[in-house]
Amino acid sequence: MDFSFFKNLFSANSKAEDEKPEAKAAQVEKPEQPEAASVPAAEDEVQVKPARQSRRASQKGGRRKEREQVGKEQPAPQPEEVERLMAKLQEFVLFTAKALVDSPDEVSTQVVNRDNGSAIIISCAKKDTGKIIGKSGKIIAAIRILVSGAASKIGLKATADIDE
Repeated sequence: MDFSFFKNLFSANSKAEDEKPEAKAAQVEKPEQPEAASVPAAEDEVQVKPARQSRRASQKGGRRKEREQVGKEQPAPQPEEVERLMAKLQEFVLFTAKALVDSPDEVSTQVVNRDNGSAIIISCAKKDTGKIIGKSGKIIAAIRILVSGAASKIGLKATADIDE
């Protein structure tokens, strides 16, 4: 592709500005002299950037493998640390449940150890159970997602349930 049109368009040379379009076309078609051809001008150089890879193509390399290895390298926490972290999660669930209900004094939480991890049981008044569950169970599902995400971040398995 010939970029001489753009070179002439943006050059600061007053001669090029005064010339007519026919003269510019005639000048482009003339072969250059050997001295000028041997030394490339800075304006004639065009840098071509490589095409950008798609996000999916770039992730197929090493990033996905690095992320998988980071999650597996995490050591299991000590039993004392597990109790402390579960207490923090229990406090978080209690705070969230109290913010949702009409009578926050009647809300309590309890940690129960199960085969597949721990569960934080929320106990509340019968009239407030529906507010914690939410429409179609969306609120309790959100609480479960937050609890399981926080627990997995520290290397545990946990969930939240409602005592009925």
